[in-house]
Amino acid sequence: MKKGILAGVSLFTGLAGGAFTANLAMKRKVNSNNKELDMYKSCYNIMCQWMIYKQKEISLERYFVQRGYHSIAIYGIGRLGSLLYEDLKSSDIEIKYGIDLDPFCSYPGLKIIQPEDIQESVDVIVVTPVLVFDEIAQKLSQITDIPIVSIEELIYEI
Repeated sequence: MKKGILAGVSLFTGLAGGAFTANLAMKRKVNSNNKELDMYKSCYNIMCQWMIYKQKEISLERYFVQRGYHSIAIYGIGRLGSLLYEDLKSSDIEIKYGIDLDPFCSYPGLKIIQPEDIQESVDVIVVTPVLVFDEIAQKLSQITDIPIVSIEELIYEI
């Protein structure tokens, strides 16, 4: 009888522990999916505003000119970073280099460095991963005194 009760308690404990672990895994997956969804929403909203400027023939170059920025670095050579490079490469704004954590990152026509290798001065660094802008800006501010702006700020303040 005691063995049966002990087996039942063990079975219940195992099932409860398994359910708890599965619940934690599900919450982590949901949180991960929410972060990914937030990233796509941010990119979508930025791209919509960017397209409105394009339709009105307003260049992103305007943001930099208004603030006296003539040379920039682009942090994050993903979707938004590569689009920013393509949009500005034929403008009067000099894109001196890109910055990316991926040591194998490359983009045609753009020198890409790691954050810790920032030496060449630019007027401003534009950070394209908007959801982690604060963390990136904090890390960059420990490396350099160059002003740092988010692409989101750039897009909404033209």
